[in-house]
Amino acid sequence: GEGVGAGGVAEAKRKAGKLVLEQNIAAGVLDDEMAIAAASLVGAGQAHLFEAWPQPGVQDDDKRRLLTQVMGLNGSYPGGIKEYVTRARELLLRTKHGVSDFGDMPVEAPEGYQLAPGQREMLDAEKEGYVHMHTCAFVLVAGGLGERLGYSGTKVALPAEITTGRCFLHYYVENILALQGACDMAPGQKLPLIIMTSDDSHTRIQDLLSRNSYFGASPSQVTLLKQEQVPAVADSLGSLATAPSDPFALLTKPHGHGDVHTLLYSSGVSKKLQSEGYRFIYFFQDTNVLAFKPLPATLGLSAKHGIDVNTMTVPRREGDACGAILRFLRPDGTSLVNNVEYHEVESLLKARGLPDHDEATGYSPFPGNTNQMLFKLESYNACLEKSHGAVPEFVNPKYADSSRNAFASPTRLECMMQDLPKLMTDAGTRVRHTWMERWVSYTPVKSSLARGGELSAQGLPPMTASCGETDLYNANRELLRLAGMAVTDAPVQAFGGVPVATGPRVVFSPSFAVGVGDVLHKVRGGKMSAR
Repeated sequence: GEGVGAGGVAEAKRKAGKLVLEQNIAAGVLDDEMAIAAASLVGAGQAHLFEAWPQPGVQDDDKRRLLTQVMGLNGSYPGGIKEYVTRARELLLRTKHGVSDFGDMPVEAPEGYQLAPGQREMLDAEKEGYVHMHTCAFVLVAGGLGERLGYSGTKVALPAEITTGRCFLHYYVENILALQGACDMAPGQKLPLIIMTSDDSHTRIQDLLSRNSYFGASPSQVTLLKQEQVPAVADSLGSLATAPSDPFALLTKPHGHGDVHTLLYSSGVSKKLQSEGYRFIYFFQDTNVLAFKPLPATLGLSAKHGIDVNTMTVPRREGDACGAILRFLRPDGTSLVNNVEYHEVESLLKARGLPDHDEATGYSPFPGNTNQMLFKLESYNACLEKSHGAVPEFVNPKYADSSRNAFASPTRLECMMQDLPKLMTDAGTRVRHTWMERWVSYTPVKSSLARGGELSAQGLPPMTASCGETDLYNANRELLRLAGMAVTDAPVQAFGGVPVATGPRVVFSPSFAVGVGDVLHKVRGGKMSAR
């Protein structure tokens, strides 16, 4: 445990480490910049990192390597390692005692808009969205690999569908170019795409773009921002951990896709976009081939109603593996509309005596979060300016025993893109959601075939690659039906326990149709067989 004894041992290690460091600084092992970085570690209670250093003149290059890493981490995290450790200790204490960010605030369903393809309200919203499309920037969060899917490359290189062979990134770029061609752009203006990468995906995505001539986009309109990792924490005292086989390297781990906000702030990209006249910024994920179909209507609603944060949502069943959007009522009369992760929803609602199932509809009263978010850029930048680029964080340690003191393995702070609304507390901030059926807006590829079969058996979306592909075909068939075409579906077949309709394979080039109205305006009647 981390009782008095453990605290005393830790203090002794810190004193010993500080003495060793002072000896190395006095011997000139570290330059001034490195000495300052080392002092920042001591100030953050991390002098234990120097305890096992050999005498000056031995492994001096390794010592400098550690401090070079520390300087990089100081630069990539708002406030540096000292702030990171302070935050880690605070969050670890809250987690140990089960303190929730949401406290015991009452909960209700969030305010939002419900749109149905083909209805006048949605078509009008799409029309309004195209009026403002030239003011929209796009952010793709693409730090992950496809290992969970049995694929070792970056997920955006996976084929979105095999009929044309377009990969996800190709599909996304083509949608942006189609929107660029369909809206009122200034001469020479292009819709910007920012891609957040990671150590795992950065070079792969660079190569994918280069090999394919940016899929028709101009290289100048695509910006890659690479997220860095954060230090791992070894105990509830916030002691930083070193790599298992290298005492001269801090162990680091991924921080989460919430880093996208910090990167947009620290790089100056989001401010630059606003100065260039962009008014909205759309965040979307790496494997949802339907991500652009709901965008024109959602943008139209945001522009018309002055919405600061508009999250695209879908119907959600109890137990569904997607987060839920809830509205929390603060004691001062204000409210917080935010995502709650799917593994936390059940306990949070149960503690308040609220059901996660509506008998009348068969769905939860709390809509499902798609992680597709549209921000008003002015409000977005004001929020990040106030936080200096910092984003809400959490910690999820795996405790070694019931004392909840020692860890089974080092942990780290994490952050999620969808938690930024927690910081948008200014009076008058409008946080809403736009609800559409899954078939037209949301089919993420998250599950292996085996896991997809398990989810399907529970009556939940399987979210396999086969579903992502066939859901695209299905969405396009449904849009043709709305346009008056008689379409016959092929029989449903099961693959690995996941049922899918195998045809007809209807693929629209984005230059033909992005949103719903694009199809309805271009197709009139007709007939399509199941072949």
